[in-house]
Amino acid sequence: MEVDKYVCVRGLRLHYVDYGGQGDVVLALHGLVQHARAFDPIAPLLIPHVRFLSLDLRGRGESEWGPPEAYRMFEYLKDLRAFLNELGLDRVGLIGTSLGGWVAMLFATAYPRRVTHLVLNDVAMISEAAGLNAVANRPSVARFEFEDSAEAISWFISDRPGLDRLGADQMRLWVEGFLSRTETGKWRFKCDPCIVRDSGALAQRLAGARDGLLGPNQAWEQAKRLTMPVLLLRGALSSVVSPAIAKQLTSVLPSARSVDIPGVGHSPTLYEPEAQAALLEFFGTHAGARAACELN
Repeated sequence: MEVDKYVCVRGLRLHYVDYGGQGDVVLALHGLVQHARAFDPIAPLLIPHVRFLSLDLRGRGESEWGPPEAYRMFEYLKDLRAFLNELGLDRVGLIGTSLGGWVAMLFATAYPRRVTHLVLNDVAMISEAAGLNAVANRPSVARFEFEDSAEAISWFISDRPGLDRLGADQMRLWVEGFLSRTETGKWRFKCDPCIVRDSGALAQRLAGARDGLLGPNQAWEQAKRLTMPVLLLRGALSSVVSPAIAKQLTSVLPSARSVDIPGVGHSPTLYEPEAQAALLEFFGTHAGARAACELN
């Protein structure tokens, strides 16, 4: 049974969900305006075959808010390293969606011996600039609050291909991976308001930090440091990771596999049966296939 836990790192109180399980530790990192509960749909697939954790990045979910200028890639990487050290985790598998994927990827590049497996949810060493800018600016054009869950779901559907694949309950749970309910009954993004308001600018800063770490002309050379098994989950309609980028990733990294999720844009929800099947195979949790069938 999952447990909400807290740890203080670098002067900040961070929240994470410990879903339980045994075996190797796998840590999940969410997208730009998501929070740790975004990974609820895959927890039943991986447990008890791994010990599954999901972290709220600073400013999201139940983690403390950092100053706006600290919402930067360098800070997220330092937070992640301090978090793992505080928990005494020398080696972990990482799953990262969108922003969380870049954090996971850069951490694995910097500390390849600390990462046993790496799942990149629609993220690669380089991105299509126009697509990245478009998805980064999505939250900034939304109201911070929605009148009810129906209005929130309508907003998400309007700009995300493939959400119509989800059932009503799955849709509600996925949207709740971004939001929380207020005392007045409204729904709001569960993060520091400035992250929503300035999401486009924040993404530009994150991209600049990423390029500063890797260098645009050295990204694929640096990718060779990713010697662990790598799984790229790519939305078949993604504007961020093109088929050519996915092909390059698997060409550069012999241990990498790319799986397209049909009918989906940037960052699959992980409710898709194709995504779940790929995760089950990747982590060797074939015994969990029955759970996948039950969920879908």
